[in-house]
Amino acid sequence: MKIKSVLVALLVFLLLGPIILSANTVDEINQETQQIQQENAELSQNVSAVLEKANVAYQEVEKVKAKLDNVNKAQEKNKKEIEKTQEIIKRRKDLMNNQMRNIQVNQTVGSSLATVFSAESISDLIKRTVALSTIRQAQNEKMEELGRAEEKLKTLVANQDKIANELLQSQASYERESADLNEQVAGLKAKLAENETLLSSLASSKAAEEKRLNDAAKAASQAAAQEEGQAETQPADSSASPTPAPSGEVLQMTSTAYSYSEPGMGYITAIGIDLRNNPNVIAVDPSVIPLGSLVEVSGYGFAIAGDTGGAIRGNIIDVHFPTVDQCHLWGRRGVTVKIH
Repeated sequence: MKIKSVLVALLVFLLLGPIILSANTVDEINQETQQIQQENAELSQNVSAVLEKANVAYQEVEKVKAKLDNVNKAQEKNKKEIEKTQEIIKRRKDLMNNQMRNIQVNQTVGSSLATVFSAESISDLIKRTVALSTIRQAQNEKMEELGRAEEKLKTLVANQDKIANELLQSQASYERESADLNEQVAGLKAKLAENETLLSSLASSKAAEEKRLNDAAKAASQAAAQEEGQAETQPADSSASPTPAPSGEVLQMTSTAYSYSEPGMGYITAIGIDLRNNPNVIAVDPSVIPLGSLVEVSGYGFAIAGDTGGAIRGNIIDVHFPTVDQCHLWGRRGVTVKIH
């Protein structure tokens, strides 16, 4: 009996001995995991800060586009007015030229002189002469007025061309800024993705190590029980491997809105983003848009696909706003989602 006890003790020592050594390995994995999670929290804050800047640039581009559209519409209107004025000037010039030609060639001279000399009195003569002069002066003044109107329109068009060029330059500048910010976000996202992969690897290593330790402990316990005639059967462990989400692209989707300010809503998203500090988040179906993706939503701006929802299935997203009023203003609409 003593020999059996010694053998059992030896077997237990051989099986449990590595557990003491492996405890340090698990602690090291936990420590490294904690460091990476802290780094990810800092990276997420940086992503949020850059996204805020990117969204400011995005909104400025939208404002410039709206102004440019108004200027272009005004340009079209003014150009049509110039064409219309030029046509009126041409017709009046043709009319005056015909009148002058008639005066020089045909009976207009005679009839004009007849009009003057057929006056019954000096007073009548003066009236008729003044009338003819007034008509001619009115035509000249009208021509001058039309000329001034044409010049004014041309000046306006020139000024609007200058404004349009300035707006185009502003748009190009904001778009360059937006592209630069997108590159910064992409770099931060790449580092986050790298860390997430490392965290996944550490989690797998930790799980494997803990399973090994657990199996060793169970084996030692079973060995001791078998020696005492108390063998136990242990259920087999099972694990499910996650299904990787598909890559994103440009999608036409339906959008609703939500806010952590709504009653009963939490402020921590499915991937751990604090919406109070990082509000630029959308909820997605992970089988359509991978969680953690940087997205650009038309009318909303840049955001992180960082949340999920029971009603968010298929081509539907839920954009986040800090206030409920903003959600009501957004409503339900069709959007274009570009996954970066």
